[in-house]
Parts: sequence; C-alpha cells; structure tokens
Amino acid sequence: MFWNELNISGVRDASGTLTHFIGIAQDVTARILLSQQLHQSKLDLHTLNQQLHTLSNLDPLIGVSNRSHFDAQLAQMLQTSQRTHSQLSVLKVDLDQFKRFTERYGRPAGDVCLRMVGEYLAKSFARASDCVSRYDDDEFAIVSMGATTEGLQEHVGKLRDHVRALSIPHSDSPYGVVTICVGGISLTPLRDTTTATLLKQADTALHEAKRRGSDCECIV
Repeated sequence: MFWNELNISGVRDASGTLTHFIGIAQDVTARILLSQQLHQSKLDLHTLNQQLHTLSNLDPLIGVSNRSHFDAQLAQMLQTSQRTHSQLSVLKVDLDQFKRFTERYGRPAGDVCLRMVGEYLAKSFARASDCVSRYDDDEFAIVSMGATTEGLQEHVGKLRDHVRALSIPHSDSPYGVVTICVGGISLTPLRDTTTATLLKQADTALHEAKRRGSDCECIV
C-alpha cells in the first residue's frame, strides 16, 4: 500500500476561459508512515505514563496502595467527610505474631501470607470510597467512608473469620493458623480533626485489640 498526494490546478487561456487541468502527483508514503508512527508513539507514551503513575501508588508485593498513596487518600476523604458531615472509618490491621511466622517458615512464605491477607482485605473494601494499603511490613491501613460503627464492627468480625478460614498454617498461633487483630475508629470528623489524629486513634485501638490477645478487635 502507498499514499499519493494529488494537487490539481486549472489552466485558463488569454480570455480567462478554463481550458484544462494540470495534476501533480507526489508519493507521500514515507510522510504518512512517519506521522502514524509518531501518533502511535504518543499513545504508547501516554499509556506508559498512566501505568507508571498507577505503579507508583501501589505496594509492589501485594498490589494494594502504598503508604504515601494511602496518606493522600486519607487526607482527601477527611476533607470530604468534614464538608459533607459523613462518617469516616480508619482501621489498622496487624498479622498476629508475624515475626515468629517468618522465623519459622521463612520470608518467602511470609510474603505469600501477606499477599493472601492483603488481597482479601482489598476485596472486602473495594468501593470507590475505600482505600486499603500496606502501611508497614505486616500492618495494613484502611480508610472507608459511609459505614456506621455497628456496620463496621460486623464487617470486621467477618474479616477476622475469613482470615482464619484461609487456613494459613501458623504453629506459634494459639489457633494453629494465621489470624489478625483489628483496631479502628468510626466517627464524623470535626473541622479541626487531622489525619495524624485519626491514625493515632486507630493505632491506640489496635494496641488495645492486641492487648486482648490474638484474633481480637477494638472498634471505637
């Protein structure tokens, strides 16, 4: 296949009467192909930039949000909740005795364990108004808008049940399988509420859950 560019001009005699036409054809195949290649390169670059932007927001092991992206999402959702006076929930999720797990089974097994738990958390909080992140080595953070305290407590209970049901062996656990502790808060933030305050309160709730033992929760 090739492309031609045809320019046609009319020719008139001395009286101004149109007598005939002259056409000049030029092979422009190379120019068309170059233009198409440039257009495709722009599309490929745009796609690549989008992919890089997405990857920069994700934890490479699990595929959930990383800490910096979570912090940005939390700040945005806090502003929305303050403006609309809607309920905002922040959770911290910790794998019980994870250090012992990796010491006994090895780091690769630990990575598989984190991935299994993280993927389930992401499925459980999959709305546009949810964000799940790997916040620390064996700790996840979740922010969710619109859930009531009672609804959140019920959801967290099911979350713990399902993680146990994954049946990831853990001989150092009193349950014989991997379990999680969950601490969190659910509230309508005030105008002066900050993300640091929310995270600190969620941490305090998580510490209380862990104080109670493995596979416990504390939602306030």
